[in-house]
Amino acid sequence: MWIVIKYKTNEIEILKNKLKEVLGNEPKYYLPIAKYTKIVKKKFKIFKKSILDNYLLCFHSNFKNQNIINILKTSKGIIDILDGFKNNQNDIINFIEMCKNYQDKDGFISKNFFIIKNFSRGQFISGPFTNLFFDVMKTHVDKIEVAIGKYRTTIPNNKSILYKPI
Repeated sequence: MWIVIKYKTNEIEILKNKLKEVLGNEPKYYLPIAKYTKIVKKKFKIFKKSILDNYLLCFHSNFKNQNIINILKTSKGIIDILDGFKNNQNDIINFIEMCKNYQDKDGFISKNFFIIKNFSRGQFISGPFTNLFFDVMKTHVDKIEVAIGKYRTTIPNNKSILYKPI
């Protein structure tokens, strides 16, 4: 059974050790990661970022036992285990399969994953506007016209800038 764990960013290794200790053996993890480049001090630098921020997908057959879930909820490194995971197993599996379909040969999520056709508001996750919010003004086949506050710009769909819908 898959669960969704919200974890403390700096304590993921502590979390993995605790899961192994409580469960008796290593569970399966899925953490989709995107790779992007950014200019730092006039040089291109490669960064890696989880597309789920500080959430981790974890599979183990013992997650059917509510007592184990209760023990894990109070474990070091875990902020929360999202409720409703039992009813949403198909959705979690479908999400994992979709992510795997967009992985490149190195296991990173490709930029095609982030191209979403119908959305009206978003946030940049790479490029010169990182962490800024924008409103979609017009969508074209090869570009998107957006407004960032009172400024308007065009984002090419060449996948060099990553963004996510809000």
